[in-house]
Amino acid sequence: MASQGQEKLQALWLSGKKGSLSAREQAKAWAMREVWPEDQPTHGMYTFIAKRVTKVGGGRPTGEAVKAFLDKMDQDPEWFPGKANYEDNGRPRVLRGPKVAAIRNIAMALKERSVEPTCALMVGACPAAVENPDNGRPVGKKRVYDVFRERCYDETPDKPWKHRARLSRKAL
Repeated sequence: MASQGQEKLQALWLSGKKGSLSAREQAKAWAMREVWPEDQPTHGMYTFIAKRVTKVGGGRPTGEAVKAFLDKMDQDPEWFPGKANYEDNGRPRVLRGPKVAAIRNIAMALKERSVEPTCALMVGACPAAVENPDNGRPVGKKRVYDVFRERCYDETPDKPWKHRARLSRKAL
């Protein structure tokens, strides 16, 4: 029977963010890269490793994901298996900084004048703030409503807007 310390250590080695590699799988990927023969091409190595490691929650990473992980590991001299660095994962938000401030200020000004802020009003009032730089079109309405929920408030910042979906087009 394993002691409590051993169970805790096992849990740490096998846990992680869902969809990423646990510490054990990271160490396994690193070890497979270290023993890869130097006379073999590296492009086959990434798919080889990807077939032999498993993500937390199930599934296998792609060869590109393994390559990105190993490159990131090589660039970090402080790397160790299980090092969590999830902040820079994923695509950065399109609405941030001055864009969020512009949407927030206009939405709150509209609310003070008893006009219900909507995504369409934001697109008309501040088209540059809601523009997606990748394609030049406005972002989806969910992103604008995220700004409403996170940054807009009536009396105090600790009571943000709920901005729930409308249940009916007609008043009851």
